[in-house]
Amino acid sequence: MKYLVLGAMALLATTAMFGQTQTGNGNGLAVLTSFSNVWLTDQTGNFNDIDILQIGTGNDGKVIQGNVGAPSHFNNSDLTQIGDYNFSCVEQIGDDNDSDVSQIGNDNWNDGYQNGNDNDLDVSQIGDYNLSASRQVGNRNEADANQIGDDNLSEIAQNGNQNHADVDQLGDNNLSVVEQTGNKNRSDVYQLGDNNLAHNVQTGNQNMSDIDQRGDDNLTTVFQIGNKNKNLTIQEGNRNYNEILQQGNNNKVDVQQYGDDNKNITHQLKNWGDVTVLQNGNLNCSKVFQTLTNGSTATVTQLGNNNTSCIYQ
Repeated sequence: MKYLVLGAMALLATTAMFGQTQTGNGNGLAVLTSFSNVWLTDQTGNFNDIDILQIGTGNDGKVIQGNVGAPSHFNNSDLTQIGDYNFSCVEQIGDDNDSDVSQIGNDNWNDGYQNGNDNDLDVSQIGDYNLSASRQVGNRNEADANQIGDDNLSEIAQNGNQNHADVDQLGDNNLSVVEQTGNKNRSDVYQLGDNNLAHNVQTGNQNMSDIDQRGDDNLTTVFQIGNKNKNLTIQEGNRNYNEILQQGNNNKVDVQQYGDDNKNITHQLKNWGDVTVLQNGNLNCSKVFQTLTNGSTATVTQLGNNNTSCIYQ
């Protein structure tokens, strides 16, 4: 592999712009910048590798590997930013590409886009007020977002089949939005903290949604449109709210709530649906609505005092 090592240092209160274009196969690029630098890298070809390390405040790192007319395959991108108010953007077009983004600091923003099959996009943010947006188009893609801190936002959109989205948020007031279009996709969201919101929309067949929230005042909203979809939601804490809508046949819902003042509302709009609800605490409320109920079943178990359960079939 041909490997090029570049370094760029800028004085405080100044902004420097740097760029590097590589065409061909087996290229390597290592970049070190600091303090308000803007770096743009464009690689065309296969088996290319780029490593960018930015230390300081106000850095901007952009990586482009492949384009619509000339997709690139088996490329790797590693971008690390340490500091505040940094921005990273990664765009990969082609198959079997890998992107790893790590941001340590506050008020950082990452935007990732992959178009192709068997790609992997991994984002890790440690700090406060960080934002991560990931978009993938193609099949068998993997998107991971891990955020540690307060007031974080993670948004993942996947269009294709057999894709997987995994979001981990640790902190307060986090928001995670995952939308998947296609078949046999999987979405995992784990949030630990207070006032979290997880929103998931899946359109297609044989999709799986798994949401685990631990903390207070959490809200889960899941929409699944298609057949043979599954949802598993576990909430541990107080005053959680969970609402699920499934439109299609042979769908399954499993909700487990542990704590006080939890509420569950489940809608299934087609036949052969299966709903299982377990609530352990006091003042819990469960409502299950099943229409066109040929072969549909609903099981609600409530442990505690002053609970309410309603099943409409």
